[in-house]
Amino acid sequence: MRVSKKLIEFEEKIDAYFLKCELGEIYPDEAGLILHLGISREVYEKYRDNEGGAYGGFSRVLESARLRRESVITRGIYSSSGSSGRIFLARQPANGGLSDKLPPDNKKLSIEVLLNSDTPGAFD
Repeated sequence: MRVSKKLIEFEEKIDAYFLKCELGEIYPDEAGLILHLGISREVYEKYRDNEGGAYGGFSRVLESARLRRESVITRGIYSSSGSSGRIFLARQPANGGLSDKLPPDNKKLSIEVLLNSDTPGAFD
């Protein structure tokens, strides 16, 4: 698979953004990433959603960036006090959708019980 120069530069800009955030000790949010990339939200969403199937490489890179943001939040929850703000961020769908509740189990379970059996000794 051939990787375009534009995609490589795009990924390098994202890496630079995360480094800038890490050095400045700030949270790498989506809006900040869009501003750093110098693109509009509409273009960002086209890339992220792989609109028309034309932006697969960009979509993968942006998904990786989303996971990196989620990782930053999660590590922050466990590494410092006063983490309620980070927990709030982690619960946002764009940041992983953290939940402290188990998902509902939508599987149906059927149990058949035979109480009247013609087999001798069935209820012994």
